Amino acid sequence: MCLTKNALSLTGLCYGKLEAGILTFVIPILLLGHLSGLMNDGTKMSLLGVWMALFTVFAARKFQQPIKDDIGDKSVFIFNALPEEEKKALLQRLEAPTEQKFD
Repeated sequence: MCLTKNALSLTGLCYGKLEAGILTFVIPILLLGHLSGLMNDGTKMSLLGVWMALFTVFAARKFQQPIKDDIGDKSVFIFNALPEEEKKALLQRLEAPTEQKFD
């Protein structure tokens, strides 16, 4: 069970994304190292590059993620608790194209 709901990397970690797990450690290390002044510029630039690369992978994988896994933080757990027929009906409703009228 995930205890954190708001942190992007910890939320991703709850769903088993390796890049999110690594970001969970890279981001605070980089920020604390910079703010404390204990980290040299070369290390900061390396960690910043790792952060950018992993976040790009994390964001890119969101486009391939099925909608049932990406319907919100708490709603994923609510969705998984639904009976199968209700899951299918909800997915059909969410994936159906919507017509927007612009006046």
